[in-house]
Amino acid sequence: YNVRSVKAQKGEISILNMLQRVPGVTVRGNVVRVFGPNSFSNTTEPLFLINGAVYSGGLSGILGSINPDDVKSIEVYKTPAELGLYGARGANGVINIILR
Repeated sequence: YNVRSVKAQKGEISILNMLQRVPGVTVRGNVVRVFGPNSFSNTTEPLFLINGAVYSGGLSGILGSINPDDVKSIEVYKTPAELGLYGARGANGVINIILR
C-alpha cells in the first residue's frame, strides 16, 4: 500500500498549492494530473473524494467550496491495487481530501 500524502500546513494559500507538494501530482493552472495510472476515460481529471466519499463537483467545486484551513491532509491513490475500489471512475488517479 503506497499512498502518497501531504499534511496541510498552517496558512496554506490554496488547495492547489497543497496538491503541488504531493509526489506524483502536477498542477498547471487549474488542471491537476496524477501520474501513474493509465487513462481509461476521456477525462484527465482525477476522481476527488472528501473524507473518503466521492465528490462529484470536481476540482472547480472543491476550489470554490473548501477553505484550505479546513484541510487536514491530502492523499493520492495511483497504483492498480489502490484504484481497484473506484473502477473506471478512478482510472486517472484518486485524490482524497481529509478535512479537520
